[in-house]
Amino acid sequence: MKIEIGEYEVYSSGTLITNLNEDLVKFYIEDLYFEFLLKDDTSNKEQNIKASAIDDKKGVRLEFINFNNTLGTGNTTPIKLAQIKNKSLHLNFRIYAMIGNKGISGKTIHYTWLTKNIPNESESK
Repeated sequence: MKIEIGEYEVYSSGTLITNLNEDLVKFYIEDLYFEFLLKDDTSNKEQNIKASAIDDKKGVRLEFINFNNTLGTGNTTPIKLAQIKNKSLHLNFRIYAMIGNKGISGKTIHYTWLTKNIPNESESK
C-alpha cells in the first residue's frame, strides 16, 4: 500500500498509549532514532517543544512540555527532522492526556512519519 498526502508520502503512522510514569518513547527509522520525552512543568504551564541532537547527529530528542490537553494538541504543518536516502523525513503528531482519578495517567500519541522527495539542483533551477 502507498499513501500520499499532498506532496508527502506516508512512511509510517500509528497510535501509542504510554505507560503510567514512563515518559520516553523511542522511534528507530533506518539508521536514525528519535526520542519523544513527555514532560510536565508545574512551575510554568506554557506548552512548548524543545529539540536537541543526540550523540553523533544520528538522533533527535523532542521534549513535549505540558502537552496535557485531553482534547489533544499537535502540529498543523509537518516538521522536518531528518533526511533518509534522497528524501526528507517529516513528522505530524497529536498528543492527548489521559486523565484518571489521580490526575494525568498517561498520554496517547497519534503520529505520522512522512517523506518528501528532495528536488535535484538541476530541477530547482
